[in-house]
Amino acid sequence: MFYHEIDELWHLNDTLNIKEAAALIAGYEPIYVEWEELEADYFKNENGVTENDGIKRVNVAFLTLLGAVKSEALAADLVIAEDGVCEPETIWSESTIKVADLKAWLQSKGMTKGFFFPEEQNEAPGYMDPDHPLYSNTLSAAVRVWEAMQDPELREGKAVKSAMESWLEANYKDLGLTRKDGGMSRSAIEDVAKIANWNKVGGATKTPDSPSSDS
Repeated sequence: MFYHEIDELWHLNDTLNIKEAAALIAGYEPIYVEWEELEADYFKNENGVTENDGIKRVNVAFLTLLGAVKSEALAADLVIAEDGVCEPETIWSESTIKVADLKAWLQSKGMTKGFFFPEEQNEAPGYMDPDHPLYSNTLSAAVRVWEAMQDPELREGKAVKSAMESWLEANYKDLGLTRKDGGMSRSAIEDVAKIANWNKVGGATKTPDSPSSDS
């Protein structure tokens, strides 16, 4: 729905008010959240379309933030209303949290996905990360060539394994499929193509194939 479409410009903020932070933690665009004092009531877009499915998540996030701030587990710049008559009252809609502090607090709770951690969401899996201690360039190359073969034009008129070998030959340096002297390793390319090849029966692929269970 529309309220999940968070504007990326929110990433430019160094501080957020607590209601904005709650909406973003819950995975919703803050602009679309309609509040009734300290309770998120429903979502409403610029065309006046309303929805309340999922609004509970915003309230849970908001109450959790309030608890963290009140217990001083999360630092906040509180805005206090004082009129000299009534007891001082915190204006939560104007009180703010530094994004850096918020991220640190979320990480301490084991939350490392979502709006505040886009880089974590885009990280390559360990087996594709050259800096991983268990990284295998053969495994990485097999995954890369398998993904490349999803383009039917690369397989047109060729057996799958042959098409894979052609692609690996064109990209062997980037994939680390080299000999000690830096030249292309034919044996490494053949090994990778054998691992990634799903069409064990051989022959040219006439139509886009799905991975087969044949061995």
